[in-house]
Amino acid sequence: KYINVFVINLLYIFILFGLKAFYDAIIQNYTWEHTKLSTYPFKSELSFLKLTIIYVTNILAIILSIGLLYPWKKIRTLKYK
Repeated sequence: KYINVFVINLLYIFILFGLKAFYDAIIQNYTWEHTKLSTYPFKSELSFLKLTIIYVTNILAIILSIGLLYPWKKIRTLKYK
């Protein structure tokens, strides 16, 4: 019984991180695609699947390190973006 609740909560967390990654990728891609510097356009090709994997592994690393890897998470996410 407790395993079912744990699995359902884990799936819920993955879905939430997936939706957040999808939203972040769509917004960033749209914003940079519609930004120009004089005649030079910008291009952004964020993949929400890669962003989801980064978000999930970051949160697992933070939990397992009791919060010590939070700066690593910020830098890792910014490097990809």
